Amino acid sequence: SVDIVFSFFVSYTRSEASGRMEKRWTKCAIRYMKTWFIPDLLMVSIDWIELIISGFISMNAARIGKVLKVTRMVRMLRVGRLVRAKRLQETVQTLSEFYTKLVA
Repeated sequence: SVDIVFSFFVSYTRSEASGRMEKRWTKCAIRYMKTWFIPDLLMVSIDWIELIISGFISMNAARIGKVLKVTRMVRMLRVGRLVRAKRLQETVQTLSEFYTKLVA
């Protein structure tokens, strides 16, 4: 649940050729609302609903395990996306430095 709040402030790499990081919180928040907010909200909502329901009806272990597995998979996809963005940023930086040395 807290992750949703923090996600509004996560910077991202702009799609332009410069590869610069966008760090303005308003731009980051707008982009988050347009991309991952709905999936995150759904995932957290499902978690909260299951917690509430499990208080009334005992769930079997297989069902709980399946839900946790799907939740973990979605989170890993998000982490993978962040890692790819970081690698892309590093590659652009390396190419930029190489080009600068080549031209100079």
